[in-house]
Amino acid sequence: MDENEQESGQLMVGKRRYWYHLQLAAWLKNKQGEYYDKFLLGDKDMFSFAWHALKTDFGLPRKWLTSVGTRNDGFYCGHTFAQHHPDDRRIAFMHGGLTKIAALRVHVDIISDPTDYMPNRPGGLPVAMCTEMRDVKAGNFSELLPDFESEFTELGGYYTL
Repeated sequence: MDENEQESGQLMVGKRRYWYHLQLAAWLKNKQGEYYDKFLLGDKDMFSFAWHALKTDFGLPRKWLTSVGTRNDGFYCGHTFAQHHPDDRRIAFMHGGLTKIAALRVHVDIISDPTDYMPNRPGGLPVAMCTEMRDVKAGNFSELLPDFESEFTELGGYYTL
């Protein structure tokens, strides 16, 4: 199939309309997974295969991903990706994890962030992994998701996760 890989950490699906598609994807993964896992990429392929098998078109967001991370002492660590709503450019999901695929050619490195800048850093804190996208200009997170920082802080912030 000539299509980009999809991210399946979060999906927006009308369950009533596509109930059989979801059941087929679950069957492919759970009942026949030993066979299909040999040549498919897990659930991300199971969903698209189910839609293709039932001859149903599916859509993808117009805007693919936005890297979200932190900047400390001039160092940007992209650790999360924002996924956009298919109808517009609003952010629908925030997904922690390193970017694995790209629809466009970009220079991406997986780098280490020793987190030395953290106040009161506990000994033995593991190093964080970051995506470094050298071709992408960093922007202001509050423009992407207004009021996120205040709501996130009100819930306890990073250190309560």
